[in-house]
Amino acid sequence: MKLIVGTASGGGPDAIARVIAPRMAERLGQSVIVELKPGGSGQIASEFVATSPADGYTWLLTTTMIQSIIPQLKKQLPYDPVKDFYPISLIGTTANVLVVGKHLDVTNAGQFVALVKSKPGKMTYGSAGVGSPAHLAGELFATSVGVPMTHISYKGATQALTDIAGGQVDMIITSPSAAKTLALGGKVLVLATTGLKRDPTNPQLQPLSDVLPGFEITQWWGVMIRSGTPKDISDRIHAELVATLNEPSIKSQLAAQGGIAQAMESAAFGNFIQKERNRYAEIIKTAKITPDNL
Repeated sequence: MKLIVGTASGGGPDAIARVIAPRMAERLGQSVIVELKPGGSGQIASEFVATSPADGYTWLLTTTMIQSIIPQLKKQLPYDPVKDFYPISLIGTTANVLVVGKHLDVTNAGQFVALVKSKPGKMTYGSAGVGSPAHLAGELFATSVGVPMTHISYKGATQALTDIAGGQVDMIITSPSAAKTLALGGKVLVLATTGLKRDPTNPQLQPLSDVLPGFEITQWWGVMIRSGTPKDISDRIHAELVATLNEPSIKSQLAAQGGIAQAMESAAFGNFIQKERNRYAEIIKTAKITPDNL
């Protein structure tokens, strides 16, 4: 069996896959190989799974970008993101973090929000590119605060964080792992997490929703397979994945990657994905992001 990952080696999805695959192999009694197919923000991996035999031997490690964002930005995909895949289960979620430059002289999220409000259109946020999760998170933040902000696009979060540390850019909403090195080195400030509740993996940080009620932007991972796979096979994969995610050792390993294990029934996972698509579609519409911008 193959678990297809749409990012390069060492990224978050790769790390999550390598936590899940060995235990699934033990439970299923056969090897589960993690195979990386980076490119196109997950489109190459998705197309590979969508055109594989519907026999349960090829799985997709799906993500926020693959299933929630790309379908809203690119309508002419070489596969149908809804009809070509069957949702097995959510694996887990992670809250992002609000990171700001020390040049701003703020110490908490409330002070930063007040500063942004006092300078409409003058504050900047970075991202890993147009249409990236950080771009959409920045747009949601600006909308929630109620004033425009200027988007600065980079090829990756690392470059954006470097400029935030240097004082050229004001903020980014990104993964805790991406911000960790500069934060520990005292080069940037991490002010809040972006889940609705306090994040158990970063309990020292307040949720941004304390300052901006209802604000939530998280990343998630799950497993999907080719639609049309026989039900007894999809049911077996689902049962073993849920059992895997409920193991304390797996929960601990996912927590080490910044994720909170969260298994779901297949139908519930499908509904979750659709809600996420709708939410990102609204952000994209508000920000007036189109495929021409990509």
